[in-house]
Amino acid sequence: MPQGVSMKRRKIDPETKTAAVLEGLKGESSMADICRKYQISESLYYRWRDKFLEAGSRALASRNGSGPEAAEKAKIAELERIMSKQAVKIEILKNFRVSLERYAVASELWQAGYLIQAICEVVGVSRSGFYPG
Repeated sequence: MPQGVSMKRRKIDPETKTAAVLEGLKGESSMADICRKYQISESLYYRWRDKFLEAGSRALASRNGSGPEAAEKAKIAELERIMSKQAVKIEILKNFRVSLERYAVASELWQAGYLIQAICEVVGVSRSGFYPG
């Protein structure tokens, strides 16, 4: 090839790569025929085959979700569970604080001489729960 001229790389989809590797693993065609059919070099075919076999080996090595990916997923699930519990606690505390503020305002209004029934209705607290003290 002349200097300064570069070959354009073509993109080959994963399905085509898989088909080529499986065809080669079956052994029904010669390597030269397979490479000619898919317009690839033998070295490229062998790289694809090695990646294919390595991925299969990793998949089979993780026995029913006991591999590193499963451990990561379990850790993420646990952290999500903890975060969910914390979010609920925060929401409860926010509502509790609002509730305490309402009763504090109601108590101040009662000390200022307003009627309990009117105070509770306006502030939004229950009369049965309001005991000025």
